[in-house]
Amino acid sequence: MTIFRQLLFVWLAFFLMASISYLFVRDIVHDYLTKEAENALSYTQSKVTTDLLGIETSLQNYSHSIRSMIIHGCSAKTLMEYMTGITKYLTSSDTHISGFNGIYGTFDVFEDIYLDGTGWIPPKDYNPKERPWYKAAIAAGGSIATTTPYIDAHTGEIVVTYSKLIFDNDGKQLGVVCIDLLLDRISKYVVSTRLAEGGYGILLNKDLEIIASPTKKNIGKSLSELPHKGFLEVVDGLKKGMDIFEHKIIDDKHDFILFTKRFENGWHMGIVTPTDQYYQKVTNMKMFLSALGTFWALTLSFILFRLAMAKQKADEKNMMAEAASKAKSDFLAKMSHEIRTPMNAIIGMAELALRESRPNIIREHIITIKQAGANLLSIINDILDFSKIESGKLEIIPSDYQFSSLINDVVSIIRMRVVDSNLSFVVNIDCNVPNSLFGDEARIRQAMLNLLTNAVKYTKKGFVSFSVSGEITEDKVFLTIDVTDSGNGIKQEDLRKLFGEFVQVDLASHKGIEGTGLGLVITKKLVNAMGGDISVQSEYGKGSTFTITLLQEIRSPEPLASVEKPEEKSVLVYEPNEIHANSIICTVDNLGVVCYRVENDYDLREKLQSKDCTFLFVSYSLLINAKAIIRELKSKIQIVVLTEFGNATADMKLDALSMPVHSLSVANILNGVSGRFSYSANEDASAARFSAPKARILIVDDIGTNLKVAEGLLLPYNMQIDLCMSGSAAIEAVKKYSYDLVLMDHMMPQMDGIEATKLIREMGSENPSYAELPIIALTANAISGIKEMFLANGFNDFISKPIDTVKLNIVLARWIPKEKQEKLDAIIEKNSIL
Repeated sequence: MTIFRQLLFVWLAFFLMASISYLFVRDIVHDYLTKEAENALSYTQSKVTTDLLGIETSLQNYSHSIRSMIIHGCSAKTLMEYMTGITKYLTSSDTHISGFNGIYGTFDVFEDIYLDGTGWIPPKDYNPKERPWYKAAIAAGGSIATTTPYIDAHTGEIVVTYSKLIFDNDGKQLGVVCIDLLLDRISKYVVSTRLAEGGYGILLNKDLEIIASPTKKNIGKSLSELPHKGFLEVVDGLKKGMDIFEHKIIDDKHDFILFTKRFENGWHMGIVTPTDQYYQKVTNMKMFLSALGTFWALTLSFILFRLAMAKQKADEKNMMAEAASKAKSDFLAKMSHEIRTPMNAIIGMAELALRESRPNIIREHIITIKQAGANLLSIINDILDFSKIESGKLEIIPSDYQFSSLINDVVSIIRMRVVDSNLSFVVNIDCNVPNSLFGDEARIRQAMLNLLTNAVKYTKKGFVSFSVSGEITEDKVFLTIDVTDSGNGIKQEDLRKLFGEFVQVDLASHKGIEGTGLGLVITKKLVNAMGGDISVQSEYGKGSTFTITLLQEIRSPEPLASVEKPEEKSVLVYEPNEIHANSIICTVDNLGVVCYRVENDYDLREKLQSKDCTFLFVSYSLLINAKAIIRELKSKIQIVVLTEFGNATADMKLDALSMPVHSLSVANILNGVSGRFSYSANEDASAARFSAPKARILIVDDIGTNLKVAEGLLLPYNMQIDLCMSGSAAIEAVKKYSYDLVLMDHMMPQMDGIEATKLIREMGSENPSYAELPIIALTANAISGIKEMFLANGFNDFISKPIDTVKLNIVLARWIPKEKQEKLDAIIEKNSIL
């Protein structure tokens, strides 16, 4: 009877798994799609906000210059020449402000004269003081004002104007200075935002008027004027400041789903998705999987029943111990074969479906089926083999590792999590920490990520800081790892229970934040198991600092980063974000290089004239002004652009540092290593991502988290993505499938990326496709000469870690076959309803 009970348990477990999967699949799909929509809205919001901030910054700088010129007695003619020169410079190429018409304004000091940098002469009945930009500036009283969209009298285009009222030192009104932003600039990437085939994005102003839509005739109309009854509820919700999520709108012609998000300036971003595209494939796959699960459940039940009956008859016929033992062995062997065969078929078919299915939602369900099948097979193995799988034991497995690779892994993962948040993420790594260490890299990474993930999760605004310092004693280094945030902090009475199991303190303040409460206790056990310790300091309402102290063995004394001839180099830092600026200055000082902070254009001019500096680290928002000053002073200082993660530098001739920077990336720049090949100037780094559903790509990395990061960055391209964790596995995958591109990690155990690439190239003697296959190196350390080394060993290109999405976009556009790259605009316009 024991065997029959075990067989019954197996059948019930399978049936329960299938039933739960069917009942809750809709909730799983709903949660996934809602999160996907929220991420898409937040990403586009950040791009729109960046564009608006760029225009605002330019107006702030140029209005200051114009005010200064007027106060110092310049004539209207001189002022006109200045505005004309600036306009020609900014409109000379796409590397400056795209969508910019020119600087213009009206000036009381010159008897209300109207000056336009484009040279446009208005008609006689044109009254500047009746224009929206003038009224907005007067109402703002000296602050930068923004108009609602209107038709420009000069170009006839729909624009949004940024205007500023300027005064002299006595508070007398001097005039109004303006810059226009063509709505076509932001419409391109707003409209291209979508969740499924045929979907698109729209943008509304605070009055709910359409200002970006694939249907041009609807621009300028109010949302309530559209012939869709379902929009009435949407309009009411938007007027109340609500965000609309998964709202269905149905009428005689259209059936679609709407998601919206409100911007800080009162605008609303929306994503429209046809309902049939949103649900149809998921519904079909759910029905298919349900039918498949039912079939295999019945098959397994029949097999189990037949085997149970056979065992019962065998027990009745064999009364002696030896005969009974032999019958039992025969029964188990037959049962093993019969049950494993259909279970392996289920798992195998799920694997095939994973390789052929492209929509992410369908992949999620197939992965669930595959994982559930694997779990059930594990249960069956336990019964058949009379053994239990040992799990849950904490093991520390030390080995040699590169500290630079560990830091880049952690920074890559965390900066992707904060890219759409209001947080500043800064990194300060002691350059003197030895790069070659001995310890459990995976457990250290896990501890770092646990603390940083907690900091990001519980910090709504401000910053998260990640710092590592080292104290070297003989052949060991004492690491101090600090994670600091500006979150709510922790009450003193809660500190003593912080590292308890299943504990989440201050639940009232952290309402809605998910978690088991095991993160900190796991981190503490990991650190203690490695011989280290963890502590916390916190002030409620101001933030917290978690500190890990850990001893690691040194394998080689070479430091993490160093600068060649640091006494011959010096750096100016022109970054308006004080947190980022201080982090950069701390990093440069740590490298032994002299560093100065620049706070405004006047200070920059003075430093360039008085200091013989070799590098200027300048924020992308201030790049135009800085280049103008450098050109004016004929300075030979080398410009390094500071960009937010994922943003283009536009000027491909300039080196760039993506925030957050740390000692390794800064040292590479100061040593003349940019971490990229010299791409041609006509390649557009900021071009919109393409779609390549027919392309297949292989990612090779021995670290699972790195694979997840790379896969996440590639998902918007809709390519077929395969993952593997070793050089030998990569060779087998290349033999089995025809890939358009391979992203190959450099440093891997047993067979590294260089050895794997050489073996693939040697296979080209039998099949030319192996010699022509584009293989891109992934490296955590862009040291001097890395380009030549990779090219000499069979690679076509390389990308440094952390992966920069702009450089990734350039590499994909270069190496993915052009015939497999599809543009998104045609599909969007075809399926639009707004």
